[in-house]
Formats: sequence, C-alpha cells, structure tokens
Amino acid sequence: MKKILSIASILALGIMLQASAVSAHVPIPGIDSGTLFQWPAGLEPTLDGDLSEWDIVPEDYYVPFDSHYEYYLGLGHENDESNLSFRVVGSWSAGTNRLYLMMERFDNLWVRTGFGQTAAGDDSWEIMIDADHGGDRHFALPDDFEDDEERQRNQGRFAQNAHYVWPEMPDANRAVGGKWLFNSQSTWHDKPPWGDYGFQLDGEVNSGEATARIEVMTIAWDDFYWIGPDESLV
Repeated sequence: MKKILSIASILALGIMLQASAVSAHVPIPGIDSGTLFQWPAGLEPTLDGDLSEWDIVPEDYYVPFDSHYEYYLGLGHENDESNLSFRVVGSWSAGTNRLYLMMERFDNLWVRTGFGQTAAGDDSWEIMIDADHGGDRHFALPDDFEDDEERQRNQGRFAQNAHYVWPEMPDANRAVGGKWLFNSQSTWHDKPPWGDYGFQLDGEVNSGEATARIEVMTIAWDDFYWIGPDESLV
C-alpha cells in the first residue's frame, strides 16, 4: 500500500540523544517520549540490513506497533497488521556521536515507483530530529526571508525532517533513495561519516507482501548548513 510512515515515537526519541527516560522540552500532542538504547563502545551496528546485532537491545526499548497513530486516513489506533506492522528502536552511541535507528517492517505491498509528490509517492520512513529541543520549524517558507540564500540557509537549520526511501532509484522524482532532506540543497548529509543506512527486503517491490529490515545512522545537528559539515554544528 502506498503510504508515508512517520513513527511518532521516534520524533520524540530523536530529540533527546540519551539512554534514559526522557521528555521533550517542547511537547508534541499525541507523541509520547521514550527511551534510547546506548550502544557499548565498539559494538555499534554494521549498516547492512542484518538486524541480528540488535538482539542486544532489551525488548522494552522497542517502539511497538500499537503505539502507531495513523493520521493520513484518520484511522488513529485502528491498525490492521495484515496491511502494515513494524517494530522500531531508537539508539545512540556516545563513542561515535551518532543516532542509530532500526525498523523491521511488514507491508502488504512495498511501493517503489519513483513518481508522485511526497517522498516520490513511495513507501518511506519519515524522521524528524530536533537536537537542541527548541521546537524550531524544519523548513523555511518563501515569505520568511527576503532572499533565496538566507531562505536556503534556514532549511533544516535547527531541526531536520528527512524521508528515507528504498531501494535506491536514480531516475526517481525527488526522492532517489536513502535520505532526502526536506527542501534542502545538501548533497553530502547522507554520506558517511555523516549518514548511512542498510536495507534488505524479503519480497519484491510493487508485488505483494514484503518485509523490510532497515538500519539508519545519522548526525543530530544543532545548526545544519547545507553547504557542508565544516560549516555545520553538531
């Protein structure tokens, strides 16, 4: 089924960056705070879509499927696991200063055509990170700044919203694969050492049931500047 999957609990998790019970500085209605697992130094996951390394994570760190609130169709918590089901973990490594996110997701149809508007119209994982807890908007509107340069400077500056779309598709409209940072001209943010991912799909795209195994590594930027990492602040 064509859908954009936005994990509400991850929105709260991603802004805290610590392995203890947390609450956001700027509360988001309907989104509960959670707990990030902290990786022991040297045991951070290899990003290849093999989730066996995540077996070290205790079960109570997982974001369960029944926490998902469906906004787009207005279904709320009336979730049908024969259509979509998943489990998610948010984690952090003090050694690498990186966030690591994992999703194991069943879908009755994994859509990947590369056409459409939001996230190329395909199945995606949308993650928002507000590292400094400021509640800043993740995009700038045309009327917010007088010139284009200043507007682009403030796209994703203090909070970043990304659509992750797989498998990669070079000819896709807008979201070609990996991490599409909303409205930003950045071309480096999803490349190691700043970002990376692992993806495996049991099943075929656009053809029946499939289970995706996804790993994401990303920086949590306090002040992101699309020009490059040397101009940005972690």
